Amino acid sequence: MTQIDNHLNFDWDVDPIPVSENQGAFSARWTTQVRPTISGDHVFKVRGDGGLRLIVNGRTLFDNFNSPTLPPVGYGPTPAYSAKIALQAGHVYTIEVDYRRVGGFFDTFEQGGLTGIQASWASLEAPPNFAKYDAVVICAGISTNMRVKVRIECSRFRNSKMS
Repeated sequence: MTQIDNHLNFDWDVDPIPVSENQGAFSARWTTQVRPTISGDHVFKVRGDGGLRLIVNGRTLFDNFNSPTLPPVGYGPTPAYSAKIALQAGHVYTIEVDYRRVGGFFDTFEQGGLTGIQASWASLEAPPNFAKYDAVVICAGISTNMRVKVRIECSRFRNSKMS
């Protein structure tokens, strides 16, 4: 089966599983290309309720596809994996994410974790025109697995300096 997805952010409790048979044990591969606008270190993060593999331009950054990790106490937050890699602005990079859902394994995540898969990437470098920004917002927390909804209202400060 082949389908086009606009993002890699699925929660199988609400999103349709992409296979009609054997929904408890299937594998999938998502491929895309990215073109960074900033050179330097970038971080890729993937979390899912099964085995995961991340490959950037043929280089495997992490791989637990055949030996997925259970939560540390047997239930709870779905493990997240991240990797850092240096990328050059303007170059195109091929990204592959492999996912393997294992029958019976995902039940432990239904008690507080994600039953699905999510992926994201971001530059760890500040933009070159950083000084031209009116405001900088930093969202931080004590856990990389916590979901927080934040509403931020910004207004432009004219003729003032922020320190």
